[in-house]
Amino acid sequence: MRILAVLLLIFSIHSHADTLDNTFNQIETEWADIHYRLPSEQKATAYQRLLTKTEILAKQYPNTAGLLFWQAVVKASLADHQDPVSALQAIFHVKELLNQAIALDPSAFNGSAYVVLGVLYHEAPPVLSRLAMTMPPKAI
Repeated sequence: MRILAVLLLIFSIHSHADTLDNTFNQIETEWADIHYRLPSEQKATAYQRLLTKTEILAKQYPNTAGLLFWQAVVKASLADHQDPVSALQAIFHVKELLNQAIALDPSAFNGSAYVVLGVLYHEAPPVLSRLAMTMPPKAI
């Protein structure tokens, strides 16, 4: 009986991992379609829909580095299509999400959270970048 319980536990853990891998692949595919194929005027709405999906999934699977990573990527992509104040607020949250993902699993997606965090520092205007990376989100 214990062997059966252990086998069921192993199967459920493996099945859970497979489900998340499929979910990550779907999010990545949808993000790429939005980023590379949609006209610019349709991207904000599409990114917002994808962000909502990632937020719902993050609630279902809390403390999952991969979901935090994709939530950060989608939110950063959406920030490119927002007004400056909203984009700055998004930078704060993206940084927070990436740091959470790194704390949970620094090697997730081969360390891609570090890369996105570096791009975030590089792409944000220098003054906003320094401000955003040093001040807490509630300071805005």
